[in-house]
Amino acid sequence: MLPVAAPALAAYRKWGRRKVAEKRNPLPGAPVFMVMVRDLGAPGGRGGQG
Repeated sequence: MLPVAAPALAAYRKWGRRKVAEKRNPLPGAPVFMVMVRDLGAPGGRGGQG
């Protein structure tokens, strides 16, 4: 992760995202991307509504 990306990563974590994997394009010199997800909650709960 580039140091300049630290504030963005902190924001995503604050918003409930978590890293689950990394993805790279097969082209030479391609960057590595973080795959992040957000849990939406239990069935019958608020889910992604708030």
